[in-house]
Amino acid sequence: MRTSEQIKAEIKEQFGFVPPFFEPAAQTPEVLENLWQQALNAYINNPLPALFKEKLFAYLSRYCSVPYCIICHSCTLRFLGMTAKEILTLLQENAPNTEEEWKVKILLSSTQIEPLTDWPVANPDLETSLYYYAILIYLKPDITQPYRQELLRLLGKFYYNHLIAFIAYIKTCHHWAECHPELLYEADRRVQLHLPALLEQEPDLGIFFANYNQKVRQEYQKREAELQQSNCILQSVMTGTTDAIFLKDCEGRYLMVNSTTARILGKSVEEIIGKDDTELLSPEEARQLIETDRRIMATGTSEMLEEVLTIKAGKQPGVRTYLVTKDVYRDREGNTIGLIGIGRDITERKRLEKERSHLLEVQQQLIARLQQQTIDLVALSAVGTSAISTLNLQQLLDVLLQCILQVVGADAAMILLKEDNHLRVSAGIGIQKPIPIGFLVPMGQSFAGTIAATRQPLYIEDAQTDLLLVNQWLKQMGIRSILGVPLQHNNELVGVLHVDWFTIHKFSSRELYLLEIAAERSCMAILNAQLFEQTKQLQQRQKLQIDTMPIGYMVCDRFFQLTDWNPAASNIFGFTKAEVLGKHPYELIVPPAAKVHVEEVFQRLSQGDMTAHSVNENVTKDGRTILCEWYNTPLKNPDGTIIGFQGMVKDITSRKMAEAELQQAHQRLKFHVENTPLALIEWDSQFKVKIWSQQAEKIFGWKAEEVIGKSLHEWRYVYEEDLENIRAACAGLIDGSTPRNISQNRNYTKDGRVIHCEWYNSTLLDESGNLVSLLSLVLDVTARQQAEEALAASERRFRSLIENATDMIVVIDSGGVCRYVSPSVERILGYQQEEIINKFCSEFIDPEDVPLLSQRLDRAMQNPRVSQKMIDYRVLHKDGSWRIFEAVTTNLLDDPAVQGVAINCRDITERRIAEEALKQSDRKYYTLTKVAPVAIFHADAVGQCLYVNERWCEISGLSLEASMGQGWIKALYPGDRKRIFKEWYQAVEENLPFQSEFRLQRPDGEISWVFAQAIAETGNNGEIIGYVGTLTDITERKQVEEQLRYYAFYDPLTGLPNRTLLLNHLRKLLAHKPHPPYFAVLFLEMNRFQVIKYSLGHLFADQLIIATGERIQTCLNNLAEPIWDFELADNDEAIASNNPAKIPNLKFTLSRLGLDEFAILLTGFSTVNDATTIADCIYQELQLPFNLDGREVFVTASIGIAPSSINYDRAEDFLRAADTAVHHAKQLGKAGGYVVFEPQWHAGALERLQLETDLRWAIERQQLRVYYQPVVSLKNNRISGFEALVRWQHPTRGIVSPSEFIPLAEETGLIGPIDRWVLREACRQVAMWQEAFPSLAPLTLSVNLSGLELSQLGLIERIDKILRETGVRRHTLKLEITESKLAGNTSFEIAMLQQLKALGIQLSIDDFGTGYSCLARLHQMPIDTLKIDRSFVSQMSIDSESLEIVRTIITLAHSLGMDAIAEGVESEFQQEQLVELECEYGQGYFFSKPIDSTSVWGLLSANC
Repeated sequence: MRTSEQIKAEIKEQFGFVPPFFEPAAQTPEVLENLWQQALNAYINNPLPALFKEKLFAYLSRYCSVPYCIICHSCTLRFLGMTAKEILTLLQENAPNTEEEWKVKILLSSTQIEPLTDWPVANPDLETSLYYYAILIYLKPDITQPYRQELLRLLGKFYYNHLIAFIAYIKTCHHWAECHPELLYEADRRVQLHLPALLEQEPDLGIFFANYNQKVRQEYQKREAELQQSNCILQSVMTGTTDAIFLKDCEGRYLMVNSTTARILGKSVEEIIGKDDTELLSPEEARQLIETDRRIMATGTSEMLEEVLTIKAGKQPGVRTYLVTKDVYRDREGNTIGLIGIGRDITERKRLEKERSHLLEVQQQLIARLQQQTIDLVALSAVGTSAISTLNLQQLLDVLLQCILQVVGADAAMILLKEDNHLRVSAGIGIQKPIPIGFLVPMGQSFAGTIAATRQPLYIEDAQTDLLLVNQWLKQMGIRSILGVPLQHNNELVGVLHVDWFTIHKFSSRELYLLEIAAERSCMAILNAQLFEQTKQLQQRQKLQIDTMPIGYMVCDRFFQLTDWNPAASNIFGFTKAEVLGKHPYELIVPPAAKVHVEEVFQRLSQGDMTAHSVNENVTKDGRTILCEWYNTPLKNPDGTIIGFQGMVKDITSRKMAEAELQQAHQRLKFHVENTPLALIEWDSQFKVKIWSQQAEKIFGWKAEEVIGKSLHEWRYVYEEDLENIRAACAGLIDGSTPRNISQNRNYTKDGRVIHCEWYNSTLLDESGNLVSLLSLVLDVTARQQAEEALAASERRFRSLIENATDMIVVIDSGGVCRYVSPSVERILGYQQEEIINKFCSEFIDPEDVPLLSQRLDRAMQNPRVSQKMIDYRVLHKDGSWRIFEAVTTNLLDDPAVQGVAINCRDITERRIAEEALKQSDRKYYTLTKVAPVAIFHADAVGQCLYVNERWCEISGLSLEASMGQGWIKALYPGDRKRIFKEWYQAVEENLPFQSEFRLQRPDGEISWVFAQAIAETGNNGEIIGYVGTLTDITERKQVEEQLRYYAFYDPLTGLPNRTLLLNHLRKLLAHKPHPPYFAVLFLEMNRFQVIKYSLGHLFADQLIIATGERIQTCLNNLAEPIWDFELADNDEAIASNNPAKIPNLKFTLSRLGLDEFAILLTGFSTVNDATTIADCIYQELQLPFNLDGREVFVTASIGIAPSSINYDRAEDFLRAADTAVHHAKQLGKAGGYVVFEPQWHAGALERLQLETDLRWAIERQQLRVYYQPVVSLKNNRISGFEALVRWQHPTRGIVSPSEFIPLAEETGLIGPIDRWVLREACRQVAMWQEAFPSLAPLTLSVNLSGLELSQLGLIERIDKILRETGVRRHTLKLEITESKLAGNTSFEIAMLQQLKALGIQLSIDDFGTGYSCLARLHQMPIDTLKIDRSFVSQMSIDSESLEIVRTIITLAHSLGMDAIAEGVESEFQQEQLVELECEYGQGYFFSKPIDSTSVWGLLSANC
């Protein structure tokens, strides 16, 4: 790239001086070069006439706020021959009127003018029209598009392109001048030379220049005032309107909304501005709006559409519909910069429209339904008439079938009525053969049975071919089609109706509807007829029952005149029916004394009383008085009017006499029951309580009303264990095998007590031997039972005590003779009881012990009722051995039951032997403890020390006396005491041996480690009563372990925890499930450490690592508390600190993970902001230089943060997440900063790793494919070659885009093998096409070459080998290199390009104009083709700047003798534009998408 001085020298060579216009760019050579190249190409070397250019430049400079350009170029006009007056006239001329376009009309009316071959001479009308048209293009570019084609036709591409380029340059100059207003005060040499002369010739020109700024300012103020007024009006309209108005940018963010829009969205205007729909609406609604907005901005056309939004706030929340008009929002140049919309709430209108549409639809449906129903009513009227014509069932069925045939137009019909589980054929019509009336059809079988079972219509089109449902006799009748429906009323099946045709007939829904209506009406008629017949039969049966019933029955009219009298009434009263008809009961059967009572009954009946029951006296025909029970009811019409009365009477004279006698007997029984001590309970045949006496209440506690009516099992009354015995007793009573029994069992009382009862049960049977009731008499015998059980228990206990005693009990009289010995004598001494009883005790005692023992016995006999201990003595065992006994005597000589001295003897022989052995063992144990190399201790269960040896004193530093009791605790290290006692008591509680490692601290402060182990000492009952154990000094072993542990958990260089210890800390935090404390992991990687290590040496690098760790540690100590290494048992607390700058509760662990990697674990904070504060602090600290060995070094670090909120389960995952964040920080260009981990990065990393693995296999397994996109010559629209594009046919993901795997291949180094494979495969294929289609111009092949491959050694040899092996023509191969890969312009790269060119191949720069510019040294590179990037080509039809860039690249290529290829051509208009710009080649989807080699063969065949 040239320096500024070189460029300024060239400018000075051109002008003779350096215009001040270029001075602001003098410090930036790139900008100066760009500005100068534009001035050179579009202005100085532009072939347009100089006078035309300067006139246009001077005039258009009136619209620049800085007068530099207008003064300079006005002075230049004088140099070109214009007078000062002409210049002033030019500058004062009004701009072309866009409505009249009067000057342009000269050009447009000259349609007969042939295209110009040269520029018109100065100042004729044609040139003036071109001049004013150029002004119009500058001022109003949006209205000139229709005229550009005509201008292109007249001027030709050459002049047209240069004119457009010059206008664009003027715009650039004005922008540059406005960005550098200091040019206002700069003096240009052209001004110095020509301005005085101009002002002398035309002083008004000086006034014009003097007032220039004021005019521009006034024009701007006027425009601003007009704009402000328009804005005020617009704002008033927007604020007052009920419509929603909004403005969005191209990204969908709201730039402006009115109050209505804010009210709809439920937010303030300030809350909406800057947000997009995804932040204000639901995801689905936002997606729909975004799609609509993008479509409108892409097409550039306005749309009116309905949008539905869910409004959650405001006066009318809910789903609302809006009619929205949207249009593209453009800038002055016509570029799309956003979208503007107006919406109106039409929810109510839509609701009304919907309701109106619904009402119209309902109206039409009602009209059609009424018309159909009218037809149906006419068709069914005959059925309705027939249904009421008769009540005779058979006649009714025949009439109904005739009408139904007329309704549906069938040939025959049949009705089957339901009887139990069958259908009976009841009627038929139209069938030629006799119908089997009375034939029964089972339900669920045949055609009719299926209809009855399913209750659904059934249709069979051809009965003759049906094998399942149609009976044989139906087929014999010639029936073809059958349609049947069920006869049912209120879901109750009555029968089945089916109609038949003798020919094939396809029924309609109307026929089915009519048949169902006819069936419904027929069903009602059939039910009425059936009811009529049933009523007749019921009346006949009722009369027969009345005449034969044993109860008297009579009927009276409403005046109580008898109208009916059955034979039973004649038997009761003696009057015949003929004697009573028409007479009043008063005249016949009511005695005078009963008339008042009977009259009351008659009154109740007359008032409608339906239960006029009475018992009264009546008289018979022979004058007897009898007692009768009457049941009378009124007879009523359907309207409720009483038309008479009926009564039933029964003679109860005998029954009443029996009841009186029974009552007397019951009273006598009650007296006896209430005065007996026994409880009386009567049960019915179902074992439910009928009687519960007062004594029963006293015994059991329940009142009579609580138990009467309850069965035996309905309350807790019987003791569960006696239930089976009671059931067995009851069973004998029920079956009569035991008509009475006595039982004793337990029962519960109401308060839950268990009592013992004796039951005396007996049964009452009827004449047939059936059980009527059961009577129980109950006596409470609880007290008696308890006394008996207590006595028996006492006897059992005494007997068991004597017989099973471990001691031997002996009773001797006053003379020393044994009168009793317990059975245990046989077990203890081997003698039978009879071998000792009645013998002197001295016969069995050692003679040496007899004298002293006799003295003790004499003393015992002198003290009655006193127990005394005897001396130990020896007794002869039956086997001849001597046993040692101890004994206690009690003098019971005065007790009549004993009459002797009771001696309780115990054998203590084994105990004496054990005691002697223990004494010997103690002597041996004492000797061992004196010489043992370990400490020995003996303690009880609560930790009281009973014994220690001298080794213990040596280890602990305590004396024997100081160690006894609780004294030994003083030797325990304070930090271990709580743990030791916990382990000790746990061992005692769980009956386990004791083992532990702990520290002892001597009085002089020396600490030693010991290992204690002890076994339990148990008592007779198995409980631990103490421990005996040893202590071994393990101090040396612990020191070795600690050293090993240090190497395992700490970095030997920095002394910081290593990865293992950090992960242990993390795991402990994660163990607090399900809510671990909030924490974060910071991963820190030093940048450029490898450069320092290889530059200054490993020793210096180690010092830098140590210094970095210390600086990070210092930074952390200022903000947080360090976490102690809780790998050690006694380090559970944090170091105390009083630094007020520290974050409360924040703790950290700093560790070194690798060569240049550190990690920090932070815990005890609530938000990730604390973690970022730490990271920022570390970052700032590391910005400071390190001074090591007199050398100053700067180091930066990239930090990744993984907070616990990402919810991983493993510690390793958090470390990996933080490392991933470091990687992203470097990718984002944040080396030296920090990034917080995002969970989706991990998924992306896994996917990327999997993709890398798959890509490696893809190369080996030949999954890559080469596709070819045609490169078309724009001169003749013929294929000139192809570009080879690699595609990846993934086995599961399908085609993988190159944009996805090519960057990965470049990063992993796989791009080299891929490039070589593509080059070889494409060359092989193109060589075949070149040979197969010689008539086509030699097809070229473009292949991409990565920047990495370009820098590899051996590239030239590999390409040359591929060319030789494939036989492709060398000059047809084009290697494409991306522009950004050539930005470095190193001599190595240029040398490689020259060597490639020497092979005879062509070179192209791909994506030209998008990467780092290589423009400065482009002329030094052996490049044949520039490829214009698709981003410019796709926009050039709608974006003038993109068009100018494309034009500039093509011009640049031609200037350097290169071709130009436009990528991404997608429309015919783009092709035409490229042709106009004289671009040689194009490729894109407009010509063809990339295709495989097979498709290329077909394409080339078609183009031959």
